[in-house]
Amino acid sequence: MKEILETEIYGNKLAVWLVAIFLVSGSVLTSRVVYWFIAHFVKRRARLRGFHNLAKTVDLMEEPILTSIVIISIGYALTPLSLSDWFNRLFDVIIPIALVFNIAWFVIRMANYWLVDWLLPYVEKSQGKIRRQMLSTMRQIIRWTIWLLAASVSLQIAGYDVRALLAGMGIGGVAVALAAKETVSNLFGGVTVLVDKPFRVGDRIIVSNFDGYVEEIGLRSTRLRTMAGRLVTIPNFYFTSSMVENVSMEPNRRVSFQVLLHKETTPQKISIAIAQLKNILQKHGELLGSQSVNFEGFETAGYKIVVVYFIIAGLNYNEIQTKINLEVALMLEQEGIKLG
Repeated sequence: MKEILETEIYGNKLAVWLVAIFLVSGSVLTSRVVYWFIAHFVKRRARLRGFHNLAKTVDLMEEPILTSIVIISIGYALTPLSLSDWFNRLFDVIIPIALVFNIAWFVIRMANYWLVDWLLPYVEKSQGKIRRQMLSTMRQIIRWTIWLLAASVSLQIAGYDVRALLAGMGIGGVAVALAAKETVSNLFGGVTVLVDKPFRVGDRIIVSNFDGYVEEIGLRSTRLRTMAGRLVTIPNFYFTSSMVENVSMEPNRRVSFQVLLHKETTPQKISIAIAQLKNILQKHGELLGSQSVNFEGFETAGYKIVVVYFIIAGLNYNEIQTKINLEVALMLEQEGIKLG
């Protein structure tokens, strides 16, 4: 038996190979035991006591922790083996890199949990101020940022100077930066809209000669449904460099129109028209008290009366305005007053 254990295989005794295999197998078995213990004791008790966030956090931690146990055990298992310098250098790099990407995987899992389980309920209660699509975009940005950081650390472990690599990009890096300039501007514009909140989904806004209702807010662009029913996609950098008028934020809607009476209209009829116009406005509860009907002056075609009233915010402006206009037209017809 001793002679068998002393047998050399690829420069190492069989006993050393068996120890390495035992360490790797033991690490896998240990990880399964730890997994079973966490699942049946820690998470279960946390859920029974109402600590659901703790249970979820432990659930997110267990797989990266078990993977770390296996990676570290493989590193220890390879230590007593006499391998070639090439293999030693290879595993001296692979083990730390595997740990770096394992940590990145854990951070990404925690970030997704924070966005979905913590931020998403707030989003759903915010009446569309932040869209689900924006959260999805944020998740992608966070994920790729963490993977890029892990990749840069891995290159540093492998012996590469990341700063030298970036500097070596030279003109190519400048070209990429110029090409990405508009994308970065849009991202900053999206963040500005998110933080500053000049408007939200459902608001009517006017920007760059477009007038419509906001249907969707993304990190790169915002979609607007115009009054003509067309869908317009506006890059977000417009909102940082252009004036944005939020029509929905107005305290009330001011409406002004002129009634031009025929030049043959008598002063008595003009007085009747003014009185009737005031009566029409006063009987509408959708209007504020600051209304005015004024005999503005004389025109070539007749006499000009200017009517100004304010509709309370949040009501159907078009419907109220149409109703008042119809009542004015009916009143003029009943009184026999002609327009100029």
